[in-house]
Amino acid sequence: MTQRTHQPTVAVVGGGITGLVAAHRLLSDPQPPRVVVYESASELGGKIRSTHSGGCDIELGPDGFVGRDSPLLPLCHDLGLGDDVVAARAGAVEVWSRGHLRRLPAGLVMGMPVRLGPVLRSRLLSPRELLRAGFDFVLPPTRCDTDLSIAALIGGRMGRGVVDRLVDPLLGGVYAGSVDFLGADAALPGLRERLSGRRSLIRALRQMGARPATAQLVTVRGGLGRLVDALAADVRRRGGQVHTGTAVATLDAVPDGWQITTRSGQIESVDAVVLAAPAGAAAELLRSSQRGIATDLGLIPYAAVTVASFVYPRNAFAQPPAGNGILVPRIEGTLLRACTWVTSKWPHQARDDVVIARCSTGSYGDNRHAELSDEALGRALHRELSAAAGLRGEPLHTRVTRWHDALPQYRVGHRVNVAAWRARLPATLTLAGAPYDGVGLTACATQGRDAAEQILAHLSEKTTSMPIAGRT
Repeated sequence: MTQRTHQPTVAVVGGGITGLVAAHRLLSDPQPPRVVVYESASELGGKIRSTHSGGCDIELGPDGFVGRDSPLLPLCHDLGLGDDVVAARAGAVEVWSRGHLRRLPAGLVMGMPVRLGPVLRSRLLSPRELLRAGFDFVLPPTRCDTDLSIAALIGGRMGRGVVDRLVDPLLGGVYAGSVDFLGADAALPGLRERLSGRRSLIRALRQMGARPATAQLVTVRGGLGRLVDALAADVRRRGGQVHTGTAVATLDAVPDGWQITTRSGQIESVDAVVLAAPAGAAAELLRSSQRGIATDLGLIPYAAVTVASFVYPRNAFAQPPAGNGILVPRIEGTLLRACTWVTSKWPHQARDDVVIARCSTGSYGDNRHAELSDEALGRALHRELSAAAGLRGEPLHTRVTRWHDALPQYRVGHRVNVAAWRARLPATLTLAGAPYDGVGLTACATQGRDAAEQILAHLSEKTTSMPIAGRT
């Protein structure tokens, strides 16, 4: 193994889950660089915010992550949280559509049916919509030479009913976006290529070996904030420096690296940078060295989302919720987009006296929630939830949390754009996080790990290529 003659410095800009995982991976290397994390907010963790109210754990941001193939699972074990990892209960999800709660049919892949029988039995589609979905088997082959919106790709084969009543509640909910604008290549990787030239979307899904999503969500007992705290503590224990309330003002390319200047005037020269900030912040920092990329990043739109948590007395329900939650299609026009029955979904949150409902509202192009006060929004969501779930009582507690730039929107062509940006960047700087390759915690953590490994590979290659003193 080649020994480094000096310890290089890597800056991680952004202290969300992406940046923290990147810092941890850098410091876990046998020859770790010096690592400095810069976070502009006063707290680490990005949108992970956990609190405790009325004897209940309340997540103000994401409430879990996909456990399958996630770097967060082994991290939890390494950080001493393994015994506190809890898997979500395998409960049903219902859809509030046309004034009725109907169970989400089996055999869906991100809202796309692999079989039409369960969709027929669910009664989520009207007879006309179901008939139109069946046209998928007889329509001419689809030409998909370039990226399309999700609505164009799926709706062209199966009709608008499938898009509005099945795909939108799932995919639109994940991204807080509109299926009319979300790019299929980013949200459904590989599907367009598989469908191109084929006669049927359903057959293409079957040939891909697509199966209904069975990836289990997991969380940490006591809240995901414990994972953030444990990660940050481990980074510090390994010698990493973590600065909160420290915004980076400029990021300038210099020979053999980068010069970072904070808004307080601190200057530091580093060998490499993991840029794990939101798109707007990343754009500002790249403006001096990568103006084209900065311009593109600045055009990525974000959706504002509000999370409202309600604690209801058990007797507010004629019958306690049996499933894990409710999805609401955008076409219904309600403020409510989704509701999770926290005390049903998570076994460790089960209570005999209360039911916790976690509601989300807002999506790209729908900012009605932003025009209401917290009190008015809470009342409106409570009314809609009451209509859907048959509530007959008021909440004991309400907590409203607003995320003004919650989720980046992957427009048509997003994946091609991201690949082009990364190809133009020097090996000393990597982009990672929600604006690029996935918005979930597992996707962000994976990007943080991969970005760190790219930087480590560059540092190792640089060390190997350096001339050794005394050799001619």
